[in-house]
Amino acid sequence: MTSQKQIFGQWGEEQAAQYLISQDYEIVDRNVRNEFGELDLIAKKDEQLVFVEVKARRSEDFGFPEEAVTESKKQHILDAAQSYLNEHPQMLGDWRIDVISVQSLKGKLPEIIHFENAFV
Repeated sequence: MTSQKQIFGQWGEEQAAQYLISQDYEIVDRNVRNEFGELDLIAKKDEQLVFVEVKARRSEDFGFPEEAVTESKKQHILDAAQSYLNEHPQMLGDWRIDVISVQSLKGKLPEIIHFENAFV
């Protein structure tokens, strides 16, 4: 059974994917799992591969969505991205990791903030 949290997370990922498409990115893959964790979105723009971590929140009670990307989470994402590249040698080349924050406060349109190259 799918929980409300999972449904909201899927909604956030879809909002992020649509945002990326509107910015001329191509969505290459979604919800890729490997031994290191999950990669929410994998996109491509101008021959650069972009691994995207999506964080969505309904309120500011626990801080801004992007604040949920801890140092430990960053390492898992980096390891998962490197594993993906090892498994897909045809994708080798320029790549980066972005974070997209999706905030949906009651009565307002979702606010999307795109942090490019977030792990520098």
